[in-house]
Amino acid sequence: MRRLWMMLALCLWGCANVGVEPAALDSQVQTGSIGAPVDPGEAARGELRKVQHKAVEEARRPVRAFLAEKGTDCASPKLKEAVSKVTEMAVAVASTMKPEYGAMLEAGAAVLDVADGAKRKGCTRNARELYDFVLKNFAGLGYAALRERATVGIKDLRAHG
Repeated sequence: MRRLWMMLALCLWGCANVGVEPAALDSQVQTGSIGAPVDPGEAARGELRKVQHKAVEEARRPVRAFLAEKGTDCASPKLKEAVSKVTEMAVAVASTMKPEYGAMLEAGAAVLDVADGAKRKGCTRNARELYDFVLKNFAGLGYAALRERATVGIKDLRAHG
């Protein structure tokens, strides 16, 4: 009886291996012809990030012009333009469906750059408004450094005011 089972097992094993060559089992799997899957969303996010970065840089341009002006003029059109551009840009970046974290940090830093520039030129009211803007609009743990920088700016205004 035992021989019958062994013969049956050998027969089944032999039938199961029909067409399988031992040499074929040793060959390497070819993967070079298969490319990595392309995520169309990743390309779109990359383009969005470029556009957001360009918007931040455009918003910073007026503050550079304001800081290059001689003297202190808190009614300067360049300062007004800088304030409006960075706040509008920050709101626009935040209002996207899924704001990109890096772009939000960059937008907040741009607002703080304008606030610091205004503070440096003695425009305390403008600086205070921008620091408050950051404190109100950049909530959450990820933006703690921005809020800290705004808080330090407000403390500096109080100390020198």
